[in-house]
Amino acid sequence: MPDTRQLAILCASGALFWMADVAWIRLVPVFVVDSLWGDAAFLLSIPTAWVCVRFCRRLAGLDQAQLVPGVTLLVVAAALLHAVALRWAPGLYGSDRAGRLGSAWLLWIYGLILGSALLAASGAERARRVAAAT
Repeated sequence: MPDTRQLAILCASGALFWMADVAWIRLVPVFVVDSLWGDAAFLLSIPTAWVCVRFCRRLAGLDQAQLVPGVTLLVVAAALLHAVALRWAPGLYGSDRAGRLGSAWLLWIYGLILGSALLAASGAERARRVAAAT
């Protein structure tokens, strides 16, 4: 489990990622409401999620055992802020349509980030087992 300093870094990073995503949805809604750009945003989120996991690992100084719990905490922080905003301040996202489609995009990203952390952790564990067996 991450230590107190790492927990603070991860919670703050989750909040910052969420704020950046809200700003993106509000200021450039074409990337979520337009069919072509919305699809492109979904596709571009795949490598972005992987970069997010690597960035968080480095920023918080997470070791292999802390990666999945740490990234999960980051996503939980962002998702809870997203839920609170949707409930009590939906206007943050701009139009109703931008908010709805932006929310779908955020859920997609949250899932990709968690999946990337799981893949990174399982790949490192597999490499460790192979190295130990040789």
